[in-house]
Amino acid sequence: MATYKRYETKAGKKWLVQYRTPDHRPTTKRGFANKRDAERWFATIEVDMMKGAYVAPSRGLVSVQAVYDEWLTTLVVSANTLATRKSTWANHVEPRWASTNIGDVTVAAVETWVQKMRSAGVGVPTMENAVGVLRMVCKHAVKTRRIIANPAEDISLPKRAHTTRNYLTHDQVALLVEELTEGATMVRFLAYTGLRWGEMAGLRVGDFNMLRRTIDVHTSITDGEETGMTKNGGRRTVPLPKFLTDDVSKLMAGKGRDSLVFTTSEGTAMDNDNYRKRAFAAAVKRCGSQDLTFPTKLTLHDLRHTAASLAVSVGANPLVVQRMLGHKSAAMTLDVYSDLFDTDLHAVADALDAVVSRRVSGE
Repeated sequence: MATYKRYETKAGKKWLVQYRTPDHRPTTKRGFANKRDAERWFATIEVDMMKGAYVAPSRGLVSVQAVYDEWLTTLVVSANTLATRKSTWANHVEPRWASTNIGDVTVAAVETWVQKMRSAGVGVPTMENAVGVLRMVCKHAVKTRRIIANPAEDISLPKRAHTTRNYLTHDQVALLVEELTEGATMVRFLAYTGLRWGEMAGLRVGDFNMLRRTIDVHTSITDGEETGMTKNGGRRTVPLPKFLTDDVSKLMAGKGRDSLVFTTSEGTAMDNDNYRKRAFAAAVKRCGSQDLTFPTKLTLHDLRHTAASLAVSVGANPLVVQRMLGHKSAAMTLDVYSDLFDTDLHAVADALDAVVSRRVSGE
């Protein structure tokens, strides 16, 4: 049972609910605009008490900032992922939610926040990251029984606009390699293995099995610092095409098992931004002047897309590409590279048509 009372505030009249918790302690919940809202709130709480899922409102009287700080200590992610989540929090989540009590975060408030970001021209990927961070913070609050349900769990976001990826052909990879003044082997390696830049930068001599032509990918380097794990936190074995072995072996000459394979001329770890400005961008521009179909906005990450495209072109199925690229699932691979596998659908249809046509003509 509950008692509903009206009381005065500077902002006007409000309603409160007096009730007993499952351990029979009297408690009060204030701040309702009208009695109906108070009754609806208690009806939900009463159901939670019957189900054993009750969380005292006082548990939610802690700031989102405090829950975020606690949540951070539980993360086991790469340095790059951690940096992204901290940046997203500081730039998009903290200004709106840091001083709000976790118990006062509502679905309506989160939806209003999303609409304000959209009106301000915030990109869809940024909104996804921002809502994702808030969702994970609220999930931690549910786990630690500060709130009953996650108010950021089922928030609708705008769909991403289709992004055209840049895929190089074999001939275009060869042209790019020819135009590079440095890092030619490295770029060719990225275009045929599909490794992320940080994974490539973190490879050591001992990670290569030249006899079996495999690479053990298990670590990553971001901004010159080794994170100790790949993006998805796992390790995988990637095949090394035979035509790359001689060039890669030359880079290993005179190095110990723990030495980095791909380095600057000074022997330090490769940096994505520095290499792009120093050599890659100019080479791409020169390629564009020679081949009008060459993508002039090619990025280093597009070499990973190229590897996926070239693998699919020789018959690799989604599961193989998934393992090669280190995606969490084949479903993710199909989602990211659906445009590549669309052509496979026609190939399957044509193959079935050929088989059935032969059977029909044979009859």
